[in-house]
Amino acid sequence: MESEGKRVEWEARVMAWKAIGLTQKEYCLREGIGFSGMRYWSARTENDKKQLTNLLKKQTVIFHVLPNLCLWNISCGDTF
Repeated sequence: MESEGKRVEWEARVMAWKAIGLTQKEYCLREGIGFSGMRYWSARTENDKKQLTNLLKKQTVIFHVLPNLCLWNISCGDTF
């Protein structure tokens, strides 16, 4: 399993690459980073984003304010 720092570092690189508008190869050459790593992390961050989006679409959350002013929420995955 990769370290959290490595994942955050590569996510930042992918975001920077997308913001600059260069091809992945051009960006990697300019920054002196490996092209295969960039391809891997670019695909991985995109996949992670899609998985999170799908999870959020499936997630149903109900909020209810109880008489004692406590906030209670139920996620669709909760069991009773």
